[in-house]
Amino acid sequence: MAQADVREYSVQAASTDTFGRVLTSTRNHHLVVDGPVQNGCPGEAITPAELFLAGVGNWCRSWPSQKPYRSAESR
Repeated sequence: MAQADVREYSVQAASTDTFGRVLTSTRNHHLVVDGPVQNGCPGEAITPAELFLAGVGNWCRSWPSQKPYRSAESR
């Protein structure tokens, strides 16, 4: 794999003074993530489970547009 083909990702997360609230950042995007109300958290922002499922859903929707994978045997 050529060096130009390697993708690197960076994400930061920081706790806040509010129990169950985390600030996350990647590139120039910033999100507030709240734990669910059932756990005593604010529950006002997207929850970790919702954020995870949104990421999986976006990956599944964008994957077909990527270059098709070819195994060594099919070359």
